[in-house]
Amino acid sequence: MSIHGYIREYQKRLIDVKEHSKITPDIENQMKFLLLSYIVKLEPELSNRCRKMTHDDIISECLQWMSTNKNRLSDSSDKTKCEKDKSDKGSSFSIEQIENLYQEEYDPTVHSTSIIRQFCNYAFKAYVDSELKDSTLASQFALDFMKFKEEDFDKIRKEDITKYLQFLRKNGVYVNVKCFVKVSKTLADIIEHDRSWPDNDPD
Repeated sequence: MSIHGYIREYQKRLIDVKEHSKITPDIENQMKFLLLSYIVKLEPELSNRCRKMTHDDIISECLQWMSTNKNRLSDSSDKTKCEKDKSDKGSSFSIEQIENLYQEEYDPTVHSTSIIRQFCNYAFKAYVDSELKDSTLASQFALDFMKFKEEDFDKIRKEDITKYLQFLRKNGVYVNVKCFVKVSKTLADIIEHDRSWPDNDPD
């Protein structure tokens, strides 16, 4: 499993704990140990830096590490899978197949437009179900779409990409809305830049 998959599993378990238990210091420590045990398998130095951090800081540190170590995150098995995916042009995936893609680091460049749309719909349904908000939602969005560029978001249907923009803004993620600026560009900007909500955009 990639570090992307480890982080997602950690976040999923943390959400489950929050839904069913009161977060105590002991539970927090257990959850942090869970994530660190994942990370140490791939990057011991990163694990050492994370030991005294909060949950949000750990996720941010991991995202930064992934951004600077993209070449190390791919291996031969991933390349083999990508080559196989290229033969799926124009096809649709089952929900189980899309879920499997969602659990790993998704690369839109090796899939058809229909698969990209399926992936995006699945991701946003996951956000709605988990009730993520604010910086947690922003971090999750950046994690899920870290390989998306403006041209990849351009492949999403207009009504869907507008729905995604509205959902993110409604739940505390700042998405710049300007005339003559494509939504695909503003969504791609979220992945590259962590922006706070400006005073001149009160909505």
